[in-house]
Amino acid sequence: MARYCPNCGETVAESDAFCGECGTALGGEEGDGESGWGDTADTGQTTQNTGRDDAGNTGQTTQNTGWEGGQGGRGQQQQPPRQGPPGVQGGGVAGIPRKNAIDTFVQGVKWLVAVPALLGAFFLVEVLNGLGQFVTGLFSLAGSILTLLVFGAAYVYTERFVYGGDVQGGIDGVLSTVSEVASRLLALIGIGLIYVIVVFVGLLFLLVPGIYLGARLVLAFPACVLDGEGVTDSLSTSWDVAEGNLLKLVGLGAINFLAAIGFGIAASAVAAVVGGLSAVESPVFTLAIAPVSAVLSGAVQMAIARVYIENRPPEPQPQGQQAGGYQQEPTQY
Repeated sequence: MARYCPNCGETVAESDAFCGECGTALGGEEGDGESGWGDTADTGQTTQNTGRDDAGNTGQTTQNTGWEGGQGGRGQQQQPPRQGPPGVQGGGVAGIPRKNAIDTFVQGVKWLVAVPALLGAFFLVEVLNGLGQFVTGLFSLAGSILTLLVFGAAYVYTERFVYGGDVQGGIDGVLSTVSEVASRLLALIGIGLIYVIVVFVGLLFLLVPGIYLGARLVLAFPACVLDGEGVTDSLSTSWDVAEGNLLKLVGLGAINFLAAIGFGIAASAVAAVVGGLSAVESPVFTLAIAPVSAVLSGAVQMAIARVYIENRPPEPQPQGQQAGGYQQEPTQY
């Protein structure tokens, strides 16, 4: 079919882009359902960029969902390392080297001796508990409450040592820490009552159940103080965390028991030789053995706290917070 220049009417070839007579551009003229360029019709629309390239790239950047890539499906979700207390430098659980029962106990002794005021607090606790049998019940009750507070302070100091924080060994620092632990006193009393009852009942059944239950629930005390958990949550956390650490926890209890028994027998023998059997039952004997009892008790509590810290559950992420660190937007319907 012949083509004509729309300006001057001169005949032009189908392949010409411009009129040879007047120079008018030839394109975009349609006629009888056909374009001036053959079978391909020019609709006058420009091609829009869809954001895809030849490789199928949609133009969107891949978002990190917090899942490690792996063949065959999603990998394991990565948990961020648990951080130490505010103002304390240090890594999370993954950065804490694990120790056996003996090394953990020895570490507890070193930490306790490094804080003389805390050691003095344990000495006071041992004196009050030891003299409780010679005085009124209120005196013994005060000793029990003080025991929970000092134990809690030992857990806090253990966390500071583990994460390499600034450890203040003065009396003011210990008193400040004890006052902080006092906010958890009611929960600690509840845990202590349940712990004593459960372990006592377990000991009635051939001793072993009591030892097992004591090991599974002893971490409830540091869980309550360090992570602010309630009575039931602390006991539940201890039950879960202690599952893979039973031998270590039982070992710590055995070290404390054997050391206390051994020292008690030796001290009783010396007292009996020097002052007779009546000297063993006197308040003076209680005061004499209190320093060693304080070291054993304090070291074991700090060792127990260390076992909990190196196995504590990761901090829960805020609701709606994704593993990749972005907030999920609500779906619009």
